[in-house]
Amino acid sequence: MLSTVEIGSIMVVSLMWGGTNPLLRIGSRSASARSQSSTSSSSSSSGGASRLLRPFLEMWALLKDWRFSIPLMINQMASVLFIVLLASLPLTVVVPVVNSLTFLVTAVVGFLLGEPTASFRLWLGTYCILIGIGICLYTS
Repeated sequence: MLSTVEIGSIMVVSLMWGGTNPLLRIGSRSASARSQSSTSSSSSSSGGASRLLRPFLEMWALLKDWRFSIPLMINQMASVLFIVLLASLPLTVVVPVVNSLTFLVTAVVGFLLGEPTASFRLWLGTYCILIGIGICLYTS
């Protein structure tokens, strides 16, 4: 049986990942829109060097935007904590529970942020996920 600290750690990773997924999506959209507007307003050269550098410049612009970089840092901290959990807890419990809860948190946070995700099938699937998580935790 998992302790409350272990279950709490699993929930923290899921909350960090699930909470940042919609924020990363929103941050990347806003940075992408700014990048496209700046490239369309400036004159583009047809040189091969600019085509090679463009992905790096776009990534740099994305990382400079706090709406993307802060959720990315939180997301990466959750990844480190997930690796620690994998080293100390049963793999057969940690992976399905964290991934399922992450999906659930992503759906709820996306819904709260106004993303068009709410449907009957989504909430039915969420309910099934919760039942599956309960079974996993009960049997471990």
